[in-house]
Amino acid sequence: MEEMREEQFMTAYNQHADAIFRFCLFRVVNRELAQDLTQETFMRVWRHISKGNDVYFYKALLYRVARNVVIDHSRKKTEESLEQLEENGFNPANPRDVDDVHQHIDSHHVLHFLEQLGEIDREIITLRYIEGFKVKEIAQLLGRSPTNVSVRLYRGLRQIRQLAEYEKAT
Repeated sequence: MEEMREEQFMTAYNQHADAIFRFCLFRVVNRELAQDLTQETFMRVWRHISKGNDVYFYKALLYRVARNVVIDHSRKKTEESLEQLEENGFNPANPRDVDDVHQHIDSHHVLHFLEQLGEIDREIITLRYIEGFKVKEIAQLLGRSPTNVSVRLYRGLRQIRQLAEYEKAT
């Protein structure tokens, strides 16, 4: 039984590790942190199944745990100062670091609109358009009806369009 759980876990890891990483990366916009959060997600799931708990839908469980890990992290998050960034090796004269900053700024531009949405709408849009989930899968993952997810998706996208148009006009 234990070997079967371990095999199922490894299969789930191989199938979903990249998607969970992207999910975390989109939420925290820091590659190393996203890797840490992905690792923490799989560690929590492993602890869950090593206690003898059965898992029937790994994908849903992994996304739910990843969501909670990101939320836990955001509660503890502190901003780094420029001095701390320089101490950690950031050099604005290095073109690679500058490219990373530009990518970071582009990501923040997208996140700027998403952050203005409610948490549920932001999560639904992320799961649909970043992770490629179907409406029914999102509904199951979040414990909502597919109709509710569709309506929130429509309204969230409409709000993003309005925010983008407003920002463009000003």
